[in-house]
Amino acid sequence: MTAKIFSLLVYSSLCVLHSLYCIQKKTNSIYRNNLLSLNQTKIIRMYDIKDLVQQAINARSKALPKYSNFHVGSAILAESGKIYHGANIENSSYSLTICAERTAVFNAVLSGERKFKAIAIASDADELCSPCGACRQVLSDLCGKDLDVILANHKGEFKIFKLGDLIPYSFGEEYLKT
Repeated sequence: MTAKIFSLLVYSSLCVLHSLYCIQKKTNSIYRNNLLSLNQTKIIRMYDIKDLVQQAINARSKALPKYSNFHVGSAILAESGKIYHGANIENSSYSLTICAERTAVFNAVLSGERKFKAIAIASDADELCSPCGACRQVLSDLCGKDLDVILANHKGEFKIFKLGDLIPYSFGEEYLKT
């Protein structure tokens, strides 16, 4: 057994043990100085998170912020394992501007995806940039409150939140059923 395979097996075992501990405590945990979100239905590995953040940072370069000069990129991970990208695109009629988060999720839905694990959002700011209210509502409707939302700054530092924590009293389809 090569050292690389052995390391991978040890790392996987540690991740499973760690996730069981977190599920039991029903809490988020700190892992390698980054917040790692774990829950009973899906586990996103640290290298998946870092890759998703990097893809959001790469997507940020495709943003078209003509007026604000504020670049945002996003990458959404579907249950299928595919990743879809988005970037903010501004319009002179500001209300017609679309954010990176909605661009990514609409791209994924248009491609047939309906279930999602996580979305990474990367801005060019020093601090973490949280989704706007419209994006939170769209993500809640299309992805569910259990979605992991990974916020990253221009340095690649990140934190993970559950969407339900970012939009705790959201309006949803449960209000529209008769």
